[in-house]
Amino acid sequence: MPEPFMDEPHATRPIEHGELEGLDSLAVELGRRRTRARLLGDEPEPLLVGRFALEGQLGAGGMGSVWLAVDEQLDRRVALKFLRGEHCDPAASARLLREAQGLARISHPNVIPVFEVGEHEGRVWIAMEHVPGRTLREWVEQTQPSAREILDTWIAAGRGLAAVHAAGLIHRDVKPDNLMVGTDGRARVIDFGLVRQAQVRIPRSELDATTVDGASSQPGARPEPVTAGSESLTRAGAFVGTWAYAAPEQRRGEPVDAHADQFGFCVGLVEALTGQRPSSETAALGLEQLPHRLQRVLRRGLDPDPERRHRDMDALLNALVPPPWRRWIVPATLVLVLGLGLTTASRLFGSNAADPVDPASLCADANRSLSASWAAEQRHALAQRFGPEVAERLAEQIDSWATAWSDVAREACERVHVEHLASAASLDANRACLELARHDLDRLLAGLDDPKLSANQLSRWIAELPAPNSCLDADAQAPLSEDERARLEALSDALFRLRYGLDERDLGLRIERSQAVLEQARTTGPAAAEVRAGLTLGALSLLAGDGSAARGQFGAVLDLAEREQLDGARIEAWLWLSDLALDLDLDLERARWSWSRANEALAALPQPNIRHARARRIGSRIALVAGELDEAETLARAALREFAALGPAQAWQRGVSRRNLAQILRARGRKAEAQALLDQAADEDRFGVALGTETVGTDYKEAGVAALVSGRLDEAERELLGALRTVEHVYGARSRQVADVHATLVALYDARGEPDAARHHALLADEITRTVLGPLHFDRTYALSGLGAVAYRERDYAGAERAFALCLRIAEARLAADSPDLAGHQINLGDALTELERGREAEALLRPAITTIEDTVGPDALVLAVAHKALGKLLYLRRDLAGARAELERALEIHALDSEPIPAELGQVHWLLARTLAELGEREAAAREASLALERYTQLGPPAQAEADEIRAWIDTHRTPQGPTP
Repeated sequence: MPEPFMDEPHATRPIEHGELEGLDSLAVELGRRRTRARLLGDEPEPLLVGRFALEGQLGAGGMGSVWLAVDEQLDRRVALKFLRGEHCDPAASARLLREAQGLARISHPNVIPVFEVGEHEGRVWIAMEHVPGRTLREWVEQTQPSAREILDTWIAAGRGLAAVHAAGLIHRDVKPDNLMVGTDGRARVIDFGLVRQAQVRIPRSELDATTVDGASSQPGARPEPVTAGSESLTRAGAFVGTWAYAAPEQRRGEPVDAHADQFGFCVGLVEALTGQRPSSETAALGLEQLPHRLQRVLRRGLDPDPERRHRDMDALLNALVPPPWRRWIVPATLVLVLGLGLTTASRLFGSNAADPVDPASLCADANRSLSASWAAEQRHALAQRFGPEVAERLAEQIDSWATAWSDVAREACERVHVEHLASAASLDANRACLELARHDLDRLLAGLDDPKLSANQLSRWIAELPAPNSCLDADAQAPLSEDERARLEALSDALFRLRYGLDERDLGLRIERSQAVLEQARTTGPAAAEVRAGLTLGALSLLAGDGSAARGQFGAVLDLAEREQLDGARIEAWLWLSDLALDLDLDLERARWSWSRANEALAALPQPNIRHARARRIGSRIALVAGELDEAETLARAALREFAALGPAQAWQRGVSRRNLAQILRARGRKAEAQALLDQAADEDRFGVALGTETVGTDYKEAGVAALVSGRLDEAERELLGALRTVEHVYGARSRQVADVHATLVALYDARGEPDAARHHALLADEITRTVLGPLHFDRTYALSGLGAVAYRERDYAGAERAFALCLRIAEARLAADSPDLAGHQINLGDALTELERGREAEALLRPAITTIEDTVGPDALVLAVAHKALGKLLYLRRDLAGARAELERALEIHALDSEPIPAELGQVHWLLARTLAELGEREAAAREASLALERYTQLGPPAQAEADEIRAWIDTHRTPQGPTP
């Protein structure tokens, strides 16, 4: 069995004293000449190697040294590489010279040019082009290129390595430090200190029995040691190279060929893409972060057995390059050839057919159907909509998704036609899944016509496109008919627009229409449409704060997933249920249980995908709320790595994950690290030119708040919407600053009596806050208070109770028991409970809250008007009319102190007092209060039409010739 390769240090032979002395003699001699010149005041005598004058040493290693030199004939600088060798072995020096001369015959743009070779005092040297630049290791560390840039650059360097192999040579020390990117951007192979002529490698199974010259080896005999300069490629010997990147056969000192270079190339590429170096033959560390196609290609290149690696570097590079376009339809004659086998095919086409059909060619352009969706026309539309700078960033995200889509298309094809690992039916299912995902991209790009679409919103849509690699798990699903597919696409279009409110902002109407789409999907199918509709309706219900409705929808999706064996739908439903339990219920046990069920389903999938990353992020949030900070940080970092590995398409998800990790680090007291992550997330979200200060939008907001307090509501709206546009532009649509402005707009639209607009901004404030800051962050109380107030105004008292109760639970964790702010939240909840006729619960909150506020703020605090109103209704329902009257009149006294009382609150008190007075027999006072109530509700306009009509009817019913009576 091949031996594993590990990263432990390995002892190599010590450098001989004479060898070190010979190499250092150049530096000694150059220093001597320069010292003498300074003493005499002359120019130093040049130290020549051939026609090259040495200027200084650039570096040295175990296999040689590199000098900067000047070609005096051609007036150019060169890099002079001295190859370490044995002075006492003329044959070895002659061989080094021949191999260096072989390098000089290579002319390839990705191989550093060799101008001349020669010998100096028994040492072979190579004069190469001196190219300013940095090694691939330095390039990755310093510029942090994208995964696509890394892959493209390594492929280019690999082409140079293939050219070296084509010249009959092998490098034997392929690693990031021996590949470079010049300042011109071109990748090159450099440092040929260990280059050797390639010879036939004897398979290890044969080496175990004999040496290459036919002599029997003794069992257990140790390899004969050889020096670096005289190593024979056909004889076992000491290790040469860089241990961390060397192939197993190279580490064992066995003969090597170009397959060893292939191995080192793959180790370096995995390290560059993932930040982790493969550590053994069975645990290719970091590979799981990469797309499945790359995993398969690189695992083969890293196989411990060189016989099982790629045929050559060209084969490896061709497998790494994203495949060209292709139509889905495979020519029938080629399918027939594959189905019957080459023997039967030769009978069909004649026994003298020149070349049998290569199955791999069938999959060469398996992604062609994507070309119409994402082409030059769409790129131009993107640039026209957002400008070139922003469009470039968004195009990078779409390119990343499209590359993943193409990789999956080709891999699905190769599973069937090349590797014979799957059935033709599974390929049909894979293709159907991919075509639906492509249709989602079409729909996304069609949104570019919407003038309200922001770059940040489009970035989110890209991140929420169906993950292409999930289509590799579609084997169990039967492919859709053309009619089913058309229905699914039409229903998906409608659901997309409802999910993001493109045609209708009112959440209630969007939920109602989504329900209609769900009923249609249940009636006409297919199951995939029902899944999408159920998940959309559940998400909208969750957004509305209706946990019961959301839970019912996700439960229905679970039932459907079990019945139809839809693993992806099952996982999505469990993940949504985890979010619901955490964000709306703050029920850790239920959240953890749902999360564990999602993980059970994920474990059955053959490879990681975006759902794994989402699950880890949700798990980190659960652990954070539970106070398990070690576990929270571990899961958060894993989620961030996985989203990063999925490429630029997940930029939006990556930003959310950075904020999530920042919450955890802040909880651990590591504020500087947390702020750095938040800054990175802000940079990713920021499209266009950043204004870059923490006071962005402050002037607008302060002016808006001032206008709101003074009752100038139109002016307040202009200023606050201006603040919203500014902070969205700078910080992105999903930032703490934006949530703050949304929360302020809730107060504005509540004061104007526009509940739809108020609810819209409250929901956005809540979603952003719990996503960016976490479900338990105190800032969430502002959004929840707004949501509760809107629900209360619309007589949705159950919805108000849910929002106020959650708000109070969050506040209780942060505020002291005698805090007036906490008392304010208790009053809000007590008010909602009163309307639900849950009097005991309400009174238990209201009376202590009144006492707290009177003691800390004073008896005339405006919030007490709400408390006295609620107590008044509570007593009215108990038929304590005198007590009710006292509480309601006290509420009116406090409202009178407010220069701009809220019409809805004031109208409610007048109306309740009117009915109380009527039952007490005070007809004129009751009529007066009813008229005042009608005036307040009429002031609110259409949103309060029902209340106004109710009061008019009451007045008409109780009218007498002298006036209304009770």
